Formats: sequence, C-alpha cells, structure tokens
Amino acid sequence: MSDIGRILDFEENLLKELLSLLELQHKAIIKNDIETMETIVDKLIEKGKEIEKAENERKILLGGIGMKEAASNNSELDEKIRSIKKTVSGINVQKKTNVLLLRQGTNFNEKVINILSPKRNNIVYGNDGKLTK
Repeated sequence: MSDIGRILDFEENLLKELLSLLELQHKAIIKNDIETMETIVDKLIEKGKEIEKAENERKILLGGIGMKEAASNNSELDEKIRSIKKTVSGINVQKKTNVLLLRQGTNFNEKVINILSPKRNNIVYGNDGKLTK
C-alpha cells in the first residue's frame, strides 16, 4: 500500500499545483492580461496530462479495486483521499469562477461591439410616407 500512498501524495501535489495555476489565471482574468492567460492555459494542459498519467498509474496499482475499497482498511489512505477530494472541490470552485468571469467579459465585449457597430438596415418608406422596417 505504500506505493498507492506515494502516488496519492504525488497526485495531491499535482492537484495543488493545478489549483495555484487556476488562481493565477483568475488574477490574469481580472487584470485582462491576455499573454499571461495564454501561458497559463498551456501550463494547465500540461498539468492535466501529468494528472492523467498519475491516475493511470494508480489504477494499474489498484488492479480494479476502487479507492473506497482500498481505503476501507487503511485510515492513512482514507485521510489522503479526503484531502484530495477537498483539493478537487477547491479546483472546481475556482474553475467555475474563472469560466464565469470569462463569460461576463465576452458578453460585455459583444455588447460594446453591438453598440459601436449597429446593424445597418436599409431605410424604406412605405406608401403612406412613413418609415418601414
């Protein structure tokens, strides 16, 4: 079980690094720092690949046994799993916040563009001399 504990520690460290990248992304979104956001996205992709490799290694070590089953007899593993779940919860909250901020920024930009370049319809006069659309 020490190999599983080692992998869980490694996964938790990767998840914490992912969370810190998401926090940096949050700051970049607020500052409208596009260059920083682009570099962070590349780092997020790489971190996701590393987490996937660790997950696959853990699944191979467990050999089809679920995490709950593996942790049921080991309180140390159970504590590590709870810690990982807490970190994943923080990641989800930060990710949702970042997505919300990006959507708000996109909606604002669309409104500004619509104000600055309104749709130009041809003006047509009807039989009574009034404008028709």
